[in-house]
Amino acid sequence: MGLLLSAMGLLPQLCQAWPSIALPPRAVAQDMGGPMVHNGTPMRSFGFVSPDKPGAVTAWFEKSLGQPVARSAQGRAMVLAKYMDGFFVTVQIEATFPGTRGLIGITDMRTAAETREDYRARLTKLQERLPVGSVIKSHSTSVDGSRKSMQLLFTNTSSMAINSSHLVGMLKGEGYALERQTSSSPSGSSKPGEMLYFRGDGREATATITLDSQGHTAVFLVTVAGG
Repeated sequence: MGLLLSAMGLLPQLCQAWPSIALPPRAVAQDMGGPMVHNGTPMRSFGFVSPDKPGAVTAWFEKSLGQPVARSAQGRAMVLAKYMDGFFVTVQIEATFPGTRGLIGITDMRTAAETREDYRARLTKLQERLPVGSVIKSHSTSVDGSRKSMQLLFTNTSSMAINSSHLVGMLKGEGYALERQTSSSPSGSSKPGEMLYFRGDGREATATITLDSQGHTAVFLVTVAGG
């Protein structure tokens, strides 16, 4: 099974039709790419800007979404939330000069529940391919047109060298070749780090290997295909 998990197919095939969230009349949408699955939950988001003041934009969304709408202040932003037939919708609204900027997030709660066991099984198979004792901390897949990507964060107690060697072998089996490997440290940190760059047929991957606060090895792997 490739690292670009077949769970990626959940996005266009198993998700319900995404709800259409209308924008205020003078607002302009900002594309943020296609849908994604983060830790088994399908979601998508897009931004917007409006010349109108935050209060007017907030009132418009409260009326457009329909009651009941939960409302809470989070720092400088006002966040509206509403459950809509299997989806959880949030609208984050914040003042900016000269008007308002916002972020709309849509989470497909129903599909997440229906596919949870299948997703966990796929993730378990992926974990079995990682170094012994690895724990997956975060896993995301996304589709944006013909571009497919995966972001994987895992930790274990093996050395950075063992993790590096394991990744080279694992990705080689998927058609990736190691292009180069560099040593680096996170900005402002004295902890050692490594960067690995891979390339395949229409694909590329990068792996960042560092030590976390507990002294465990942390690996952040990104694969991109197409586009």
